[in-house]
Amino acid sequence: MTTDIWNPTQKSIQSSYVINMTFLQSIIQLMEDNDSLSVESLLTHEEQQKHRFIMQLPKEQWFAIKDSLSVDDIHLLIKFFTLAEMQFSDWTGKEKSPVIWLTKILRQKGKILEKELLLWIKENSSNKFLPYGAL
Repeated sequence: MTTDIWNPTQKSIQSSYVINMTFLQSIIQLMEDNDSLSVESLLTHEEQQKHRFIMQLPKEQWFAIKDSLSVDDIHLLIKFFTLAEMQFSDWTGKEKSPVIWLTKILRQKGKILEKELLLWIKENSSNKFLPYGAL
């Protein structure tokens, strides 16, 4: 277990974080090649720290990139963020999890979250808000 040092500028860093498409594309590629349920080894500690605020982004940022993501990309990202929240200590999404926004984007694309993926999310997460958000 690691401990972090309190950083008074963390809130401003968090509020200035924007989705990095290069990062998302690298996650998609890594998930295509990853058959395990472990994502811990996919990102370095520095990458985990740099991108942890992606877990708290508002839905508007996710909806702004929806046309850049295929349905398959969305499925891979849903799996990654489900596992990342459980395995990276600073990646807490709760009611703002990217999984929620990605599920809504799927619906906007005329697709539903398949039962198999829904059950997979429930089996691999303790976040009570996944996959649809607060009900």
